[in-house]
Amino acid sequence: MLAGAGLTLGEDPPPMIRGMPLRWLLVSALALAGCMPRPDPRVQAAEDFKDTALDLIGKDQAKTATLNSLRLGMSDHEVLSTAGPPTTRRSRNSGERTIEEWTYGGELKSLGTLTFEDHSLVEMNVNP
Repeated sequence: MLAGAGLTLGEDPPPMIRGMPLRWLLVSALALAGCMPRPDPRVQAAEDFKDTALDLIGKDQAKTATLNSLRLGMSDHEVLSTAGPPTTRRSRNSGERTIEEWTYGGELKSLGTLTFEDHSLVEMNVNP
């Protein structure tokens, strides 16, 4: 076999490489590969931004779906185990009742507010 050419003795090389040293072919191939256009950094930045925005939107949609799966009457412990901790939590007493308002924030916007009365979910305002 001829060194590195993939030919056996007595076999003629293909017409396009006949008379060309193997090194020349290798250099030519590498030169052509180096001539490939590089992506514009602005285009790459825009694509990265789009991917990030879509990822954040997807996270907000998933969290909104979780909040929409909650049902009135659930305990605050059930809500915590389903939706996780709220972004903010405010508590006030109204006579003998304890009222808590939980706000869930998303990556891009506020997702909703839940109101509990004596540890039971009594109102849900989930943003679309």
